[in-house]
Amino acid sequence: MHLPYFVRIRELVDASGVRLRLGVENGPAGLQIALERSDLAAVPLATLDIYGAELLCGFIMAARLAGSDDLAEEQAWGANAATFALLGSARRIEIVQNGSAGPVSIPATLWDRLFAELCIVAAHGRAVAEPGRATLH
Repeated sequence: MHLPYFVRIRELVDASGVRLRLGVENGPAGLQIALERSDLAAVPLATLDIYGAELLCGFIMAARLAGSDDLAEEQAWGANAATFALLGSARRIEIVQNGSAGPVSIPATLWDRLFAELCIVAAHGRAVAEPGRATLH
């Protein structure tokens, strides 16, 4: 029997007070990563799997390297399908998912910390997915 539990919750905050909550839960479908803009009244939420998290890591790096240039959208498929878009003039990444309350907007001021957290989460996700591995608490 597999019981879901939270592996980790992190609150990322920039100097202007923008808050991005990153919660990780291990469930029957594997690790699920929830990204919430907890500083907004509507609290937009995006849920990603490990594939989506790793794709977002790559997109963050591509956005940093693009500077003021445009960057094509990226699409994650599957149960947690999402579109990642760079809004260059605003210097933010938006994550759009069908059925969500709205896009999750991530300003450039949080990209580095989010990148690092997603790298850690992806490593945990791969470890938890391996048969015979000890679970994280």
